[in-house]
Amino acid sequence: GKFYMEVLIIRQDADRGQVGIINNLVEQNTTTSNTNITDGANEWGFLTQSNVSNGSIHHAGSNIGNGTMGSFQPGDIGQIAIDVDAGKVWFGRNNTWYANDGGSDGDPSTAANPTYTNLANGPYRFAVGCTNAASGLFVMKANFGEQSFKYTPPTGFKALSQDNLVTPTNFDALAGETPEDYFKAVEYTGTGNSTSV
Repeated sequence: GKFYMEVLIIRQDADRGQVGIINNLVEQNTTTSNTNITDGANEWGFLTQSNVSNGSIHHAGSNIGNGTMGSFQPGDIGQIAIDVDAGKVWFGRNNTWYANDGGSDGDPSTAANPTYTNLANGPYRFAVGCTNAASGLFVMKANFGEQSFKYTPPTGFKALSQDNLVTPTNFDALAGETPEDYFKAVEYTGTGNSTSV
């Protein structure tokens, strides 16, 4: 499938804001500081932080170049378009899409110049994170399609929602199982204590 998401940058006092995709096999350690969601071999993304790496595109801990996507500021929109079947992902900022060579000529609608190719070993999930939060406050608002997007999704790309997923073939409708038995939103209410979800 082809899926699209946006993230609104609201405040960025802290280092290490990150947006990306991670392989479903990855288990992120939420208790270790200074671990980016883009440090592993099965993690791809971009940094929206308040230092020199702002706008860097990362994979496996290395980057295409500092500031490749320009400097994210409050009010900017970060974008991800992933074509799971073709193994391609595009990263964008304010509706400009970036290619692997650092150019701004990516185009998910035509499958031209993806940011990364040859994604394998899925499934993937969108990821948003922040490290070094003790140095300030970082606020982002992810939108997976639960509300209107700021920009029109690229042609063929859909919001991540239950209605846009392929119906699984490993459930038994005769036994009363439904796709909702395997995929649904679960609300979590925090207690104020440290938690790894």
